[in-house]
Amino acid sequence: MLDKSFFHESTLPAYVIPQFYRGLPHLPVGTSFDEHLVPPSFDDVEALNRRLIDRAVLHAYRFVQPQGKMVLLTHVLPDGMGDIAAQMAVAKLLCQTYPELEVKLITLIDRGRTIDVETFGMEHHILHSKEQLANILSDDFIFQMPTFIEGIGNVETLGEYGFLDSTWCHPKSGNRCMGLHALEYGILIKPLPCGHAKRDGSYMAYLKSEEAYALYLGALLHSKNQESKDITVHVSSLKPCLYFIQSKKLPGIREVRLYVKGHMAIYPIQETGKTLHLLELETLSETAFQKQLVGSEPFIGVRGNQSLSEAISSGKCFFYEGEPHTRDLLKDIVALAKARVPKVATYVECFQTKDATVMGECLKDPSLFAGMEELSKIIREEHRANEFVCQIVARGMLLKAHPAIKAEEEKLIKKVLEGSFTVDQFVSELTSSVAASSTKMP
Repeated sequence: MLDKSFFHESTLPAYVIPQFYRGLPHLPVGTSFDEHLVPPSFDDVEALNRRLIDRAVLHAYRFVQPQGKMVLLTHVLPDGMGDIAAQMAVAKLLCQTYPELEVKLITLIDRGRTIDVETFGMEHHILHSKEQLANILSDDFIFQMPTFIEGIGNVETLGEYGFLDSTWCHPKSGNRCMGLHALEYGILIKPLPCGHAKRDGSYMAYLKSEEAYALYLGALLHSKNQESKDITVHVSSLKPCLYFIQSKKLPGIREVRLYVKGHMAIYPIQETGKTLHLLELETLSETAFQKQLVGSEPFIGVRGNQSLSEAISSGKCFFYEGEPHTRDLLKDIVALAKARVPKVATYVECFQTKDATVMGECLKDPSLFAGMEELSKIIREEHRANEFVCQIVARGMLLKAHPAIKAEEEKLIKKVLEGSFTVDQFVSELTSSVAASSTKMP
């Protein structure tokens, strides 16, 4: 199997070169490949090698300027309004990168749910069944992300963060996914609004579970235990905060004031101390959410793909609530921190160990915030998905117009796998072949 030494002398941009921080599922970094130690979906060495060089394949399409129509397809899952945020972010990215590309949006969502987004003049179809989908899909190039809809024909798929070890996006599947693993395609980096003043003492926790809120609030209060100033936290929901409040394990807090929809309730804790203000956020547009995040103190609680993207894009210290389906992404965040920014490793490990006291002690150290900013910068520069999102579309549309380029691509890939080409030679040769064909795009 190819490893990091294959890319050692490459001059390709950092985000194109796979970074090995965690091994294959169930196989640590540095362990010799043994097909008996890995799941069947990872036991094909050629499939693994093809996935490792696929970023270089896509990089060869970086100068292609696709024209005409394409479909950007997204299935919004029951708890996944971040899915529609991802679809809109990618649509804007594609239109900004490729001025002559016409993006048609198709969003599949359960009946009874509504979508209120700015589509910037793009054609947008909101559907409620796969049967409707079959009737509207055209012969245009179809790119689905970040969720996966089975049985809809020939499409290019870019799955959610950390879905490498899934039925949909493993190396044999033919589908890609975003994330931080060497076999994944990075994190979507978003432009954020600037110029919003920091609100001193105001924090933001966009979390989901009682456990996550208990960890976030417990760590925050522990870090501020010796300070007398009141603390304000904007939360996505007050309900999961009640478990922590009712435990009365709130160091230094005299009372908690709860605010929702113009109403306020007071929950007494002890005779002395400061006040903790918890304000439930109303449903926010993506822009309003980003403004709230940018204006918050640098300890942000996030969950899901899109709020994590925005936290990383901001460079602020974040706490990430890992859910069962994001456990591998959480492993990769920890592995990356340990390898590249060891001074934040103890803090980031608390995302897994769920130790509020240790996390709170970490938050007392000012160097943590610089370290987390450094970690986010590494992700933005070396683990960004933006270019690959565009190149997947550019490649797909070019191959649809000129299928013969696929044979040339395959011939060059085999030379790499055989050891006849370095990765830089491969990219140079394929870039030239792609350039000759792209001049003939309709």
